[in-house]
Amino acid sequence: MAECKQCSGPRGVTSDDTCGGCAEFCHLCFVNGAGKCDPDKCFLGYTLDAANTCIECSHDCKKCSYNSSGKQTECVACYGLFGLTAEKKCAACAPNCDGCTNSGAGKCDSTECIDRFTFDEASKTCKRCPSHCSSCRYINNNATCIRCDDHFGINTDNKTCGVCSANCDGCATSGAGKCDPNNCHIHYALDTDTETCKPCTQLENCINCTYHDFVCTSCLSPYELTGNATTCSGESANVLHAGPWMTVYAATASMIVCLVTGLVV
Repeated sequence: MAECKQCSGPRGVTSDDTCGGCAEFCHLCFVNGAGKCDPDKCFLGYTLDAANTCIECSHDCKKCSYNSSGKQTECVACYGLFGLTAEKKCAACAPNCDGCTNSGAGKCDSTECIDRFTFDEASKTCKRCPSHCSSCRYINNNATCIRCDDHFGINTDNKTCGVCSANCDGCATSGAGKCDPNNCHIHYALDTDTETCKPCTQLENCINCTYHDFVCTSCLSPYELTGNATTCSGESANVLHAGPWMTVYAATASMIVCLVTGLVV
């Protein structure tokens, strides 16, 4: 009778030199034979025990070793949002943390705090950023903001976030209560002394202007800037008002289309 020396697939040689299945939760058993498992060939979450079979790791542990003296597993690496305890078991990371592989259970790794939280080196936990703050650092027992949400800027006195000045879309550079250049609303101009937005109301038909000298930079349609480019006056070159009942449009120098009570002449 032929004696089997090596089996294919997840099978191993039996005591009577035939092929049999490996131990449960095992990928290969070429070395240790049927009913057993080879080193490092157990499924994820299992490890080889003293009998060369696969024993399950502790809860939430993806890789462990077998302590033959204590006859129990010791976790080496945990799944997802879990870290190792002193007893080599797995427990949850600190709140608001995405990983504690290096720091261990109940703590957080330095780069793993979720958005709007920052890492506290002393406690290895995550601290909440101030209100309306999208990014911060933990300094001197306080979460110090370094970037605020849109329409908010940093208060220089306490590094929290405050709203920008009225009629302003952004104050990331100038700070809370102020406005950055080119961020004032339409019809408003930046007062460079106070870094706030002031209205262009005294400039009739003006969309944008410069403050202090009140020079208009763009006009409402159909108005255009005058020759000295300071105010808006007149009408656009191709629009004339001929009364409430008729509007005349100059299309070309040789053709005039008149719209009168729905008729085209």
